[in-house]
Amino acid sequence: MASGGGITENEEEALTQVVIARCLNRGPIIELGTLFGHTSLLLATVKGDEQELLTVDNYSWNPFMMPADDHERFTLRCLRGVVKTSRVRIIKSDISQFQAEYQGQTPALVFIDADHQYESVKPDIEWALRIGSGVICGHDYSDQWPGVKKAVNDVLGKEIMTTESLWWTI
Repeated sequence: MASGGGITENEEEALTQVVIARCLNRGPIIELGTLFGHTSLLLATVKGDEQELLTVDNYSWNPFMMPADDHERFTLRCLRGVVKTSRVRIIKSDISQFQAEYQGQTPALVFIDADHQYESVKPDIEWALRIGSGVICGHDYSDQWPGVKKAVNDVLGKEIMTTESLWWTI
């Protein structure tokens, strides 16, 4: 299991295959929860060249307890290369505010990895369903994060695949 946020190599490979098989050039990819941009970098390298990646975070939490301004600055520096070259847009926002204001294209994929509480994950999944996302995917589907697991099970039931703690709709 990845520590301090981030996905494992096996999860990276599974996410890469999901994007290539089901998401290339089919609308934007929306990542809810940027943290330091590890998954953003992966998504930026495997998405279609013309596909936009929107990554949303309010920088209110990180495993190192960095102040929010430092967290944001560090993440922006980590992602500056793909922002300049790969149609990546970093959005500083509360996720519920972003969702309420989103009027873009139907996403090819919504990747959920922000707040891990049931009360946050469930509405994230429901929003992705409501806007017609081609694939809904996320991280931390495990007993360590019971809120994630319960929200995924309650909303999607058995209609998911998993690799380690990565999950996605089938």
